[in-house]
Amino acid sequence: MIRRMQRQLVLVAAGAIAVLLSLLLAVLNLYNFRSTRQSIYARARLLAEQGGELTEVTGEEEISDDEAELTVESPYQMRYFSVRITQDGAVTGVNLTHIAAIDRSRAIRWAKTVQQLWRPEGLLPSGRLVYAYSRRPAEGGSTLVVFLDCTGEVRASRQLLRHSIVFGVLTLALFTAVIFLLSKRIMDPFIRSMESQEQFITNAGHELKTPLAIIAADAEFLEMTAGESEWTASIRAQVARMTTLVARLIRLAKLAERKEVQLIEQNLSPIVKEASEAFRPLAEQQKKGLTVHVPEEVRGFVTRDGFTELTSILVDNAVKYCDDGGEVQVSLTKKGRGKGCQLRVSNAYAAGRGMDMSRFFDRFYRADQSHSSEKQGYGIGLSMAEGLAREFHGRIAAEYKNGIITFVVTLP
Repeated sequence: MIRRMQRQLVLVAAGAIAVLLSLLLAVLNLYNFRSTRQSIYARARLLAEQGGELTEVTGEEEISDDEAELTVESPYQMRYFSVRITQDGAVTGVNLTHIAAIDRSRAIRWAKTVQQLWRPEGLLPSGRLVYAYSRRPAEGGSTLVVFLDCTGEVRASRQLLRHSIVFGVLTLALFTAVIFLLSKRIMDPFIRSMESQEQFITNAGHELKTPLAIIAADAEFLEMTAGESEWTASIRAQVARMTTLVARLIRLAKLAERKEVQLIEQNLSPIVKEASEAFRPLAEQQKKGLTVHVPEEVRGFVTRDGFTELTSILVDNAVKYCDDGGEVQVSLTKKGRGKGCQLRVSNAYAAGRGMDMSRFFDRFYRADQSHSSEKQGYGIGLSMAEGLAREFHGRIAAEYKNGIITFVVTLP
């Protein structure tokens, strides 16, 4: 249990930092992407507005927002070209003065492609190069298409994204390693508290055994001397209940203390049959049906005593909470073609609709919270069943459908 809590702490902390890092880096890259695109499109629009030939920027006259992207050196740094084309596809002018990587035929082909696009501006990749285009009407009913080389800006934006991913992964790995190293120190107060609780339960359980044995012996002596009565029968029944409670509390404490058990592969079928059939007299006494479907040989890695107790807890719980005249069904099946098996214990339970099934495995939780309930129980049986399932490296879950509640134990 301690290791599981430690793993959960590391996973939750790592998950939180992963979400936070992802959000921060996503916002950073989105802002960089938007600002880069806006800067590129602003320069491309300015080129189109100036007829495909950037004029010298002096910095003295009043400038527009698009011109604010430029400096005095911009005309000497920018690589661009423009094409004028009519509606019927006739080219009336091509300016390749400020570009060396593009020839006339390619410029015309790109211009005709852009003329068919619905967006007046955008990006046009060409191998390792990227060009921004801006299209606007020109004199004489023609169209001016301006292309601006923005390979450097796009490459820098992509490089920032790659570096962000690497930074995020390394930061997450480092943070996870630090949390893992510190997790034991963080968990120490909880570990000490849990160990104290388990030790108290174990000690108290052993201390309670002696007075219970004395009370049982006294009840037997009273019956021998004065005869059996409803009072002595009640004493013996309550002693039996308390003895069962103490035994389960001690067993629950030992489950938490044990770090690992040696699991042995064995045939589970006879274990399930024997444990289930032990409750048939009780089921018949309460006028409830009990059906056991178990094939001849289903194997799994368990401890015999532990799996017997797990089955007994589930069948006992099913018989106890089954509706009057209802049916309890126990089945053991193999998991398809692969390894593993499933133990399913079902019973009719009309009161289960709308209940939080996950709480059934909490310690001392009872679905019926009334103190006058006729169902005898302490809310630790299913918690023990969950502990035993984890001990076998399996899991347990509760399902509810059509008035039937089913506890499913899945073993690897």
